[in-house]
Amino acid sequence: MKMNKKYFKSKKGLSLAELLCAVCIMAIAVAAASSGLSVAYTAILDCSARDQAASNAQRACDIIMTIVEHTPSNDPDCPIADPDQQAKNLLFNEYDFKYKLDDFIFYEICNGIIVDGATLDIDMLEQVDNANNHDWNKGSYYFTIKKAGSYAYTLRDTTENKTMITYEITAYYDYGKNNVASCVGSVSKLELAE
Repeated sequence: MKMNKKYFKSKKGLSLAELLCAVCIMAIAVAAASSGLSVAYTAILDCSARDQAASNAQRACDIIMTIVEHTPSNDPDCPIADPDQQAKNLLFNEYDFKYKLDDFIFYEICNGIIVDGATLDIDMLEQVDNANNHDWNKGSYYFTIKKAGSYAYTLRDTTENKTMITYEITAYYDYGKNNVASCVGSVSKLELAE
């Protein structure tokens, strides 16, 4: 016990060199922790932006899929001589590229769509023929439509065969810094409008 009392009664403190070493070690530890936190914070922000962009692309894909599914159309690959049958086609026109949506119908359908409590700004949705050859703008939506395949089926109570066409819709949302989120969906419908 005598040795412990003697130790505590000692008036000797830390030298200046020891104090400087302790401060330097603490400064290095704080710098390492702050840079690690900064990297973590940046990663969280990037993940949040990516998740929001994926949600936006999903929403745009759902809208386009609904339009394609519920609007009467004739497949552009199917030659139609009957003018009455051609008049039923409200979806595709072939002026710009093969599966280009009819602008008038597109605007009419999109006009009443509500997204996040507000009417969708349809000027934000732009259809492109090929997403790879396109200039991207931050905050913009783009989509492509292409034919994914076809199959024949027989109606239940008849022997009549019908052809179903599957369209693949890909929606893109540009969220800046050369980053694009995409969502792919498909819709199957009759080859000819009824």
